[in-house]
Amino acid sequence: MSIAQWGPEKEAFWRDAIRRQADTGLTVREFCTRHRLSEPSFYERRRSFRDRDAQRSSAPPVFVPVIVRDERPALETGLVIELRGGRLLRLPGLMSAGRIAELVRALEAEATA
Repeated sequence: MSIAQWGPEKEAFWRDAIRRQADTGLTVREFCTRHRLSEPSFYERRRSFRDRDAQRSSAPPVFVPVIVRDERPALETGLVIELRGGRLLRLPGLMSAGRIAELVRALEAEATA
């Protein structure tokens, strides 16, 4: 069973064990022996969590909140996106979703810098 199929309790247990091992200063073998954990399972879960967490942190957000204020098609009206702090980004209607996402990410990064 992959970690993606685990329940939150099992993932929390292993994340806590990995954190505690790092805090104790014990080797993985010593920690697993003391706590009756499988050493190969410990290494596999630690690697899986590290890989998945790195992938999540580098991936752009999948969903962003959207409020439709006008039912006319974007091709007629263009597109207005409200950014953090109430700033408005006005775009022509003929832009790809990828380009729009790129602009929003750049503007939001500048706002938090």
